[in-house]
Amino acid sequence: MALPHRIPEVTSSILALMLVAPSFAFAQRLALHIEDIAAPGFEAHGISAALENGRFTAAIKQFHFQGHDWENVRLSCPGITLERDAIACGQGSLTGMANMKPAMPVSPTPALPRKGEQSWPVRFNYAPNAKRLALDLSLPAGEHWHVEASWGKRWVISASIANGQAAHFRTWLPRDMPAPSAGAVSGKLLFSGSASELLAADVDLRLAGIAFSDASGLHAGEKINGGIMLKASQASQSLLWQGEVLWDQGEIYWDPLYLTGGPRLSAHGRLDPRRVTLEQASLHWPTIGDISASGVWDKSGHSLTTATIQGKQLEVDALHRTFVLPFLGKTALAKSQADGKISIAGRIADGEIQSLDLALDHASLQDKEGRFALRDISLALPWRAQAAVVADLDIGGEQILSLPLGGFKTAIQMQDRKISIPTLGIPVLGGTLNIENFHAATSAQGWQWEFEGGLTPVSMEQLSAALHWPKMHGTLAGVVPRVHFEAGKLALDGALLIKVFDGTAVVQDLVLLDALGPAPRLQANIDMRNLDLDLLTRTFSFGSMQGRVDVSVKGLELSNWKPVAFDAAVHSSPGDYPRKISQRAVQNISSLGGAGAAAAIQRSFLGIFEQFGYSRLGLSCVLKNGICLMGGIAPAPNGYIIVEGGGIPAITVIGYNRSVSWDELITRLKRVTQGNAKPVVQ
Repeated sequence: MALPHRIPEVTSSILALMLVAPSFAFAQRLALHIEDIAAPGFEAHGISAALENGRFTAAIKQFHFQGHDWENVRLSCPGITLERDAIACGQGSLTGMANMKPAMPVSPTPALPRKGEQSWPVRFNYAPNAKRLALDLSLPAGEHWHVEASWGKRWVISASIANGQAAHFRTWLPRDMPAPSAGAVSGKLLFSGSASELLAADVDLRLAGIAFSDASGLHAGEKINGGIMLKASQASQSLLWQGEVLWDQGEIYWDPLYLTGGPRLSAHGRLDPRRVTLEQASLHWPTIGDISASGVWDKSGHSLTTATIQGKQLEVDALHRTFVLPFLGKTALAKSQADGKISIAGRIADGEIQSLDLALDHASLQDKEGRFALRDISLALPWRAQAAVVADLDIGGEQILSLPLGGFKTAIQMQDRKISIPTLGIPVLGGTLNIENFHAATSAQGWQWEFEGGLTPVSMEQLSAALHWPKMHGTLAGVVPRVHFEAGKLALDGALLIKVFDGTAVVQDLVLLDALGPAPRLQANIDMRNLDLDLLTRTFSFGSMQGRVDVSVKGLELSNWKPVAFDAAVHSSPGDYPRKISQRAVQNISSLGGAGAAAAIQRSFLGIFEQFGYSRLGLSCVLKNGICLMGGIAPAPNGYIIVEGGGIPAITVIGYNRSVSWDELITRLKRVTQGNAKPVVQ
């Protein structure tokens, strides 16, 4: 039979059998058998009880609760005391065997009759007419449980626990929840109510050395000490409650967060049939600061209808380390550190964010590997739903790689989830990076933004010194067309124009993918015109060359800022201009062609002349699969011409290696630009 709502009555009937005829001789036998009882989350099969010769026994063949299963659960009391309105067992035992295997070892318990079976000494006193029950469990190591219950129009359940082993609770928890495996609980509990309604509660528990985990290993804790206090009472159809949670010591890993003890939470509110109201909650986190909150949870809609949160002068460093870094994974911010103070105040109404006030005070954000830095950040952001507001941002200084950027102030215009900055100027080494018409908004793919602008002349000498490059001369300037970012992809519309080495460079089809990821990818086409060879070669200690060159780089692909593919070529620019090359430059160009490269014309004059004339020059490289397929301006026997002689004295340089490892070519370039190439004269 199925009795989903009559389990207490059945239990009372089993025990009441022993009171129907107190004058019976103990030789007589009373017995009861129930096939099964079922309720949501609960099943029991093969229920029996018997009284014979003063010995009471009760058994359940199969018992299921919260995803756990037991077999042969038995209550035995060899010396039961029967009175007209009381049943008492002074020395009994409760045993049972669980089918499930524990996820972790449990605490030692009294002698186990069989493998997987636990036995608990038990005492109880049951008064069916008075509707009272008292139960005692006394276990080794000073563990003691005392439970009292009474029922009628109003029910009351109280318990006192001394050194209660937390591992016992794993038996009654759903199997998908993290289960305790060690530690002890001590304290008192008191609950009272009417029918299914809770009218009052009083909980005061201390936790010592608690450990827990789940099967996945993604949620675990150990050495947890603290306390839980809760009081509740009925008032005007609502249950008024207040509580406090103390976490004194211990560690918790709740993927991906790692937390340590110290926080203290106190709260009070009310509970009614329709909603849970948090009137005030205060969280004190020693390393972060104090945060307060309130809110209302709609039980029928399973939603947060209203809420507020406020925190003043919170420590940015601890917030960043504890709650931000774990979620940054393999992004470019994964090795960042932050500092300063932050204040926050927010409000939710009808399930939507209505306001957010955010203030940063002398904050900073920088990469531990020196890739970027923002210093002395001050921000005042008063965001309001469906209203136009202005946020004030002040940054004292910045750094990208080794490039220092000056401080700036700007006003950020905000409307709902849209952000715009009409103009912004960032000082850069005597010049200014101008950003105009910046717009950002959210979409289904996340944030998207766009801007345009330009760079006023920047000293190349200062730039090369800041980036630890060879000393360059001249200025760098450029015009930035529309740049837009969406779904992790940054793209350049039109052409980026840069003036460098007294020539021009045009970057087109620029696309940057996964910019903040572990391996950013960049694609572009670059076309440089009329570069001054004298400025270029002097910069890289290559030897003296006079002339002009055009550079073309098509299909450039970088992965994690390293080239993986391109089709590049350098050729003499058209026009009438001096074309001279020094002996050192000849030797360095020859070394790029690999062993066997030689000056093929007028070799006998190499030791006499410091400069030679040429008519044109060119070198190309197609990079694919780590190999550079090299070429020149024209084929030559067994090779290709790199420099074609012209004038008096003239010289021609021939390269013989068609395929060169990219890593080897980079090694050669470093060697010749650092002045370490050894001349080879043939």
